[in-house]
Amino acid sequence: MKRILQNLIHIDSPKRFGLCVLSYFVFGILGLQLTLINKTSSPIWPASGLAIVLLTAWGKQYWRAILIGAFAVNLTTPVPWWTAFAIGIGNTAEAVIGYHIYFYFLFRWRKSFDARLRSAAVTSILAPLSSALVGSTAVSLLSQKGFLDGFWEIFSTWWVGDFIGILLIFPFLIFYREWNQNW
Repeated sequence: MKRILQNLIHIDSPKRFGLCVLSYFVFGILGLQLTLINKTSSPIWPASGLAIVLLTAWGKQYWRAILIGAFAVNLTTPVPWWTAFAIGIGNTAEAVIGYHIYFYFLFRWRKSFDARLRSAAVTSILAPLSSALVGSTAVSLLSQKGFLDGFWEIFSTWWVGDFIGILLIFPFLIFYREWNQNW
């Protein structure tokens, strides 16, 4: 298992880019299987955690791959392409903001294992706000009822889904790094 993970870390850039797009798309499709309110917001969105892991492991320059993967996932939902693109921008912003939050607190708290866990916790709470705000705004503006009628329900589901997705996936990176250093 360790060898497989190490081989994934050392993939060259074009393959990494493609792997980022494909993996975000697959994780996004899995998340869409759990939608409740509408076909765009899910109570569990594992792609959020994956996106932050990918940027943290390989660098924030892969934000374009996250955008392409998120846009592609949202094209499979019953929203116009411009809404899918807006949602993709929100998903990408979440990953980039999550990346910055994680490293800000990690360096502030001295890079210990405990600091990694605390940084991941803060990241999982704050980063989903951007995606939930952009996504729920884009979806609500398209509804026939009016902006505020479904906004808060969509926003809260979106935030919870992204929060849980980050909380489920992101700690694996932390534990892998700790395990890899102690091996």
